[in-house]
Parts: sequence; structure tokens; C-alpha cells
Amino acid sequence: MQITCDNCTKSFNLDETLISKEGRYLQCGSCNHKWFFKPQKDKKKIIHKEIKKDDIIIEKPEDNKKKINESKNNKLNKTLKKNKKKINLFNLLLVFVISIIAIILILDTFKYNLTTIFPSLDYILENLYESIKDVILFIKDLLK
Repeated sequence: MQITCDNCTKSFNLDETLISKEGRYLQCGSCNHKWFFKPQKDKKKIIHKEIKKDDIIIEKPEDNKKKINESKNNKLNKTLKKNKKKINLFNLLLVFVISIIAIILILDTFKYNLTTIFPSLDYILENLYESIKDVILFIKDLLK
């Protein structure tokens, strides 16, 4: 049985025994669109209906390509907007804190070599450690 996705118009071959008479939900393997599919009762019956000139709608293949391209562009724009929104304040704060810790560790590692260039570096690092201890104690007091 040939089934066509309503969203991306991709066709799939599907075994008829997998779909009951009541129908079932399907998901497109290409665009992950979900829809309810109900098989037609009798495919062999041909219904004759008088067609008027006004009932005929002719779509040009170019129009379909434009619609498909527009829908793909819209999806791409939505995903790009979502990715831009993911950068938030918490992530920036986390990167800032990790960077400061890395700088402190580098300064502490090379403390004795850098004191010849910056004599007050040892004093600054000790004050910094005391400040960090005070902040940690303050946070512990807040959590109690």
C-alpha cells in the first residue's frame, strides 16, 4: 500500500496488514510528522461523478516545488531561532565562573615564578582565597 506524508509529500510502501479497518497513527520517517491514517473501504469500486469545468484545479509542478522549498525554509528558520534562544544567562554565568577558576588555578600553579614579576601576587591570592571561603560560608548559612 502506498502512503504519502501530508507534510513533506514523501511516499512510503506499507504492508496492508499493519493497518486495521479503524485506522492507526503513522509517523513519517523523513520529517517525523504524525497523522491518523484510515484505509479506504474498497479500492476497486469506481465512483462515477460528473465533473464540471469549475471543479478542475490545475497545479503547476513549479508551485509545488515552491511550497516545499518554503516549508523547508520555514522549518530551518524555526530551528535556527530555537538554537539562538538556547544561549541564556545561566550558561554565560557558568562559563564566566569556570574561566575565573581556571585563571586562579594557573596563577596559583605558577605563583612562585610570577612573584618575581608581581611581588604582591602572593598577598592578592591569599585575600582571594579568604574571600572565596567567606562566600562559601555565606551560601551555607543561606541554605540552613
